[in-house]
Amino acid sequence: GHALRAELARQRGRLTEALAEIQKCDLGTTAWYITTNPHWGVRERFLMAEILRALGRDAEALDVYESFVGQWDTPYMAPAHRAAAAIYARRGDIERAAFHEGRYRGLWGTREGAHITTTAAEAVH
Repeated sequence: GHALRAELARQRGRLTEALAEIQKCDLGTTAWYITTNPHWGVRERFLMAEILRALGRDAEALDVYESFVGQWDTPYMAPAHRAAAAIYARRGDIERAAFHEGRYRGLWGTREGAHITTTAAEAVH
């Protein structure tokens, strides 16, 4: 389906095509999907965020990354927080980067990626 074509296009560096494909997916945002199929569209949402970030559309990517809050989102929560931390750090928003980095470490129990806010702080000063 569309998600597979989007992933293949992303891997080939054809990001605009990848975004067009992933936007054709029903990402499970209707009330019916949320109540009957809460797991629907989780992987596809994460893929959309990754594509948006790769295209430099950070604000849109953040909206998607920060939407991973439900039980079925659990497998993508840590990587979503890590990606959000990197975006906020790049923007110089050290406080929000640290928040998301802390959530990432808390979910995966690691200090990996702790350099994100340090690097951003050094770049801002």
